[in-house]
Amino acid sequence: MTATFGWAKADVVTIEYRVLGPLEVLRDGDPVVLGGPKQRSLLAGLLAMANEIVSADRLIEEVWGGQTSDGAPHTLQVHISDLRKLLEPAHEKGQPWTAIETVPGGYRLNVDPDHFDLQRFEALAETGRHGLDDRDADAAAASFNEALDLWRGRPFGDLDSTSVLAAEVTRLEELRLATLEHRIEADLRRGRHAELIGELHELADAHPFREGLRAQLMLSLYRAGRQTEALACYGSFSRTLGEELGLEPGPELKRLEEQILLQDPSLVPGSTTRRGGNNLPAATTSFVGRDKERDDARRLLDESRLLTFTGTGGVGKTRLALETATEVIADYPDGVWLVELAALRDPDLVAQTAAKVLKVDIQPDRPVEVTLAEQLSDRTLLLILDNCEHLIDASAHLVDTLLHACPDLKVCATSREPLGVQGESQFRVAPLTTPEDETLSPGRLLEGYESVRLFVDRATAWDPSFSLNEENAPALASICRRLDGIPLALELAGVRAGALTLQQIAEGLDHRFTLLTTGSRTSEERQQTLEATLDWSYDLLTEEEQAMLRWISVCRGTFGFESVVDLRRSMSGNEDGTLDLISDLVAKSLVTAVRSRGEMRYELLETIRQYARHKLTAAGEQKDVFDWHRGWFVALAEEAVPRLRGEEQLEWLQRLEAENDNLRAVLDRSYANGDMTTTVRLAGSLSWFWFLHSYLREGSDWLERLIPKAEKADPLLAARLLIAAGQFAWRDGKERDALQFLENALGLAREIDSPLHTGWTLAYLALFATMEARYEDGVRFAGEAYDVFEALGNLGGAGFSMWTRACAVYLGQRTQATPDQETVAEATTIMLNLLPAARAVGDRNFLGHLWYSLGVAAVDQGDHKDAADHLRESLQAFRELGNKACTGHTLDQVARLAVARQQPELASEILAATSSLRERLGIPGHLFERHEWQECKAEVDEMLNKEALNETWDEGCAMGFDEAVDHALEALGE
Repeated sequence: MTATFGWAKADVVTIEYRVLGPLEVLRDGDPVVLGGPKQRSLLAGLLAMANEIVSADRLIEEVWGGQTSDGAPHTLQVHISDLRKLLEPAHEKGQPWTAIETVPGGYRLNVDPDHFDLQRFEALAETGRHGLDDRDADAAAASFNEALDLWRGRPFGDLDSTSVLAAEVTRLEELRLATLEHRIEADLRRGRHAELIGELHELADAHPFREGLRAQLMLSLYRAGRQTEALACYGSFSRTLGEELGLEPGPELKRLEEQILLQDPSLVPGSTTRRGGNNLPAATTSFVGRDKERDDARRLLDESRLLTFTGTGGVGKTRLALETATEVIADYPDGVWLVELAALRDPDLVAQTAAKVLKVDIQPDRPVEVTLAEQLSDRTLLLILDNCEHLIDASAHLVDTLLHACPDLKVCATSREPLGVQGESQFRVAPLTTPEDETLSPGRLLEGYESVRLFVDRATAWDPSFSLNEENAPALASICRRLDGIPLALELAGVRAGALTLQQIAEGLDHRFTLLTTGSRTSEERQQTLEATLDWSYDLLTEEEQAMLRWISVCRGTFGFESVVDLRRSMSGNEDGTLDLISDLVAKSLVTAVRSRGEMRYELLETIRQYARHKLTAAGEQKDVFDWHRGWFVALAEEAVPRLRGEEQLEWLQRLEAENDNLRAVLDRSYANGDMTTTVRLAGSLSWFWFLHSYLREGSDWLERLIPKAEKADPLLAARLLIAAGQFAWRDGKERDALQFLENALGLAREIDSPLHTGWTLAYLALFATMEARYEDGVRFAGEAYDVFEALGNLGGAGFSMWTRACAVYLGQRTQATPDQETVAEATTIMLNLLPAARAVGDRNFLGHLWYSLGVAAVDQGDHKDAADHLRESLQAFRELGNKACTGHTLDQVARLAVARQQPELASEILAATSSLRERLGIPGHLFERHEWQECKAEVDEMLNKEALNETWDEGCAMGFDEAVDHALEALGE
């Protein structure tokens, strides 16, 4: 990915970005004049996450801080547009923007690392650190100096008004200081101690509490023959820490003082040190993937003295720890030593086993850990404690003792949970990457996903004739995803590839604990089957933790803490301590914590969920837990129904979206069990959510399946279901079915005397009649609906009915050869006057339709400015909801406006985009939409030649939903 953009075939432009000082942009070496503070802050926010997706919300926070308004998303789009034009002044219309891309989830600034001083700095600093690791001090110093020469002053100049950018500035300044320390370390290794003393005095004065700089100054003074000054430097630092912060120097600095007092020969460059060995086992299989994890683990080991690899069983903690240790053997003169704890059961044997590995003689009547600490106090070695989880307290005690007594010793541990020792760094070992798309080619699967590469590697080892091809690739993608990318599970599945086809293995994963049972005979028993691996983790849990894991296995996808509390209350009658229980399961790598929209949610890997579900069944708790699951999520959906039309609309849409997997699970299970009452209740409650969040095909399928059964349901539930079926059938282009459903709903609502259902049925009958050009019916039904809602005091319903009537009147006049302008103006005024009421109700969908209809009228009347304003508001309202279907008909009006503005290319692109959108949604659009689209398309066909039509059509079809909306908003902004 580069920042060189082709404006024309013969003209390639290089963009260079500089943030290590005042923000600067250069185009082919010439400065680019940036705009005001807002534009500079926007660019800074994008550069802080260069080549990564930055959400619109984060950019808005970056530029405007907490002082945002409803118009902030549009203002951001305008600023993005201005910045794009500044960076790509020769951009050709119709071509994609290259510098700043619109991508799902936000925007991405594409930057060539070679032309971005920050990334050049980080790369050079990393090269320097590798030089230090390889003991090439000259090369390391050169890299560090080149990196530091890129700095021109304070990062981003004065653009740090927001917390986000301020944090980045702090990070960069800390990184610069750390790089400076590394450069000094390289110079010390080169014997330049005397030349460094002056610089180090200045740095120590500027950073009085930084121990690393103080240690380097002490060492430089000592090596220059100034031992007294070196000790005085330590004393001064110790007093400053005590007086200012109430602290003492750290153990490493204290040890340096002792070495200086004793004139330790190891402080002099070139002194000999004893070399140690290691007992690391030779790898018998290839290590697949995890390049970034190895780099990250090495970095953490550099920065801390205790690094614990945590993760679920079989995820590869031990292998990653051993691979990391193998790469750093040269850094430990006294060796790298592996202590395996899996076979132990007695906590007292932890220290004894470590002593045996390290060849330390145990002394009678003295604690083993004390003897170990004394013997290792002057050694520089790395100790690996493997599989600590079942002896966690004993392991933690040993590590804590050794780290306090042995300043040059470091520890790596592997465990299902952290040791909980002060100063511990935790490295959560994640599963291997898995494919979501089963249609990818074999090459793409192998190239992009570690789980696929591991499976193929192991399968080929067992059966050399095995190969990944077009036929079996979809099954392998499914296997890797359903096994959650867990290496042990993939290896066990790979063994089966010699006897089963990949399709058979995939089908067998519903019974994975009987399928995945053949591991290496030489592996530990707990690693020979997938079930044994999980049994090991499960048996280490307390009874309460085991019960909690069983119960939450009923949940699908992610679930919230509130539901966990209610589940435990339901099953045990007690909710106290639930947070501790779920936190413990997270710490023990059996539950994953996921932050979503500011809320912490939880999920189980599918493999763990199936295992816990088996335990749930064995415990006889399945019926009670399923009953709770059904009751909780049906109640949630029913609570959401009125809130999805008010000021809490967005909050509840997000809440239902977060719980969608669980809601689907209840629907599927209830339908499969013949529980039609629950199925109808839930489907009717979810129908408006499905409609607003564009689950149109899913909603239609459920409603078509349930309508024949609705007559046996409670009449109130049946009426709700019929209204929903009418909405979806109408959106699906099935006008006759929609009318029949609504007429049946109206009869039922009146029969059971439900004014609310009567009002909404009449309102939709009015809307459908209006969209089908039956304007008199539209006026009549809307009037009846308004009377019902007014009597109920339902402001939202009354407003919707008034809007529908105004639409019927306006569109009726629109079809006349000579419309009555007074009637047209009156209808438009009613729509405008409804805006305050719609805002008060808080229904973004109603607002979106109001703005849409005002946009239609403005386009009709040739008022291009108002049309652009109205359609922009409509697009933003529908996009905020996630209502893609209604976004589509607003985009059609943007195309009509483009035709009126003599922009047929834009109109063609938008029409192609909406056609493609409806195809992906699986809907043809209702009659009015189809009519508007076809009329606009006919005008575009007359305005463009065939070549231009084909080109713009292809471009529009290639746009995703967000890209099409951004394209339209940018055009409206112009």
